[in-house]
Amino acid sequence: MSGSALQQLDSAIERFAVPLRMGDGIDKPALNDLKRTLTDTARQWRAADVVPKRSAALLVELYPALTGTLDLYDGEHAERVRQVCEELLQLSLACFEVEG
Repeated sequence: MSGSALQQLDSAIERFAVPLRMGDGIDKPALNDLKRTLTDTARQWRAADVVPKRSAALLVELYPALTGTLDLYDGEHAERVRQVCEELLQLSLACFEVEG
């Protein structure tokens, strides 16, 4: 992953996570961008023998950081945030799948 790709991943995560952590809810355009970025990252890494440490650290930290916001939300909104967290976890895990 190039420096610009790392920056794109970092930026996509930040654009989605900051409003969520501030209690502002799910920013749908930022969520769509993050999903697209994770899908692109998975595709790039699928045949790679190694992955960049910084990028891997961002993905490993993403799920706990996002689920840590659940207490900010109630009812259906909290459930939607939880569902999004699970979806992003699956997309993050796909980045570490090995081409078979």
